[in-house]
Amino acid sequence: MSSLAINSLFNPLDYLYIKRGVELGYFTLQDDSIFYIQTGNRKQKLTARDPEELVRAEIYLDLVTKYKYDPRDLGIEVSIQVGSSSKYADIIIYHKGETHEPKNTFLIVETKKSEISDVEFETAIKQANTYASSQGAKYSATISGKRMEVIKAINNSEIDRIMQETVGDIPVCYDKPTEWRFFKGDEFKDIKPIDKSELMRIFKKCNNTLWDGGQLSPLEAFDEMSKLIFAKISDELANHKSGEPYYFQVKSNESAIEVANRIHAIYAKGLDRDEEVFKDPIKISNEKLVTIVKQIEAINLNKTDLDSKGVAFEAFMQDFFVGKAGQYFTPREVIEFMVEFLDFDNNSKVLDPACGSSGF
Repeated sequence: MSSLAINSLFNPLDYLYIKRGVELGYFTLQDDSIFYIQTGNRKQKLTARDPEELVRAEIYLDLVTKYKYDPRDLGIEVSIQVGSSSKYADIIIYHKGETHEPKNTFLIVETKKSEISDVEFETAIKQANTYASSQGAKYSATISGKRMEVIKAINNSEIDRIMQETVGDIPVCYDKPTEWRFFKGDEFKDIKPIDKSELMRIFKKCNNTLWDGGQLSPLEAFDEMSKLIFAKISDELANHKSGEPYYFQVKSNESAIEVANRIHAIYAKGLDRDEEVFKDPIKISNEKLVTIVKQIEAINLNKTDLDSKGVAFEAFMQDFFVGKAGQYFTPREVIEFMVEFLDFDNNSKVLDPACGSSGF
């Protein structure tokens, strides 16, 4: 493997998918670049200042391992003609064994960094659909962090019309796309735990969706998010058989009201088991609920080694407390140390009048 000159703050090998891609022979790293060695040895910059390249590397590895595409049938940063303009497609999947020409395009992938807003993500979906339809591709996929939108490409630029063509997932090796994206017990399609920093980023995006320019107070937004976290974990712990889909997700061509009805039902069923948790129904609009579901559907909160509600509380309330009330959150690492040091268990009694989620 080529040597890699990196600073101590950014090491691509800290990302498990980069490390795995190197081990499997799909990537090599050199200086501040990543080489997609089985796709024309394409060279791309990979630095802390370019988070979109990390997103591209992750979905690229998924395409060749999870979705079973031959890396020789992929194109990276491909120049395409869209109308009278030249654009660049982040990843193109060409039909198996065919030349890399527009007529042989099967799917176009648009990658964006995790931190973009809902409006920016919609713009990216429209852009990906335009690229795909201009090349005669069958599908487009738009990815920002853990959120992905797969569209059956159409010659239309209206987001409402485009979103009527959603499919559950990227097709596996040119097959038909599945209705659902996540299935319990599936090696590649099960939901996965994530680390605190990524969870915090996702929860902050959820906060922005719920806050929406001041429509909800920080406390109201946190309360609604807590209900959705409760519903998500309830679905994860439900008695799904191996190979069955989770229900806390959005499937192909599903309207906002259909998604909302299912999530409300999951929430209500969870309350039947523990009616003391919440007293009020979920109150946000169907459209906002769908956006939140898409932002967290890929995460296994139950297996994430964190207090999810505590992390959400920090993500939603940090600016409020630090800016307005002079309160500060104790670093989670200190909290974890204290728990280990005190060595109490689930049968211990703790007296702390300000305990909450142990975040102060």
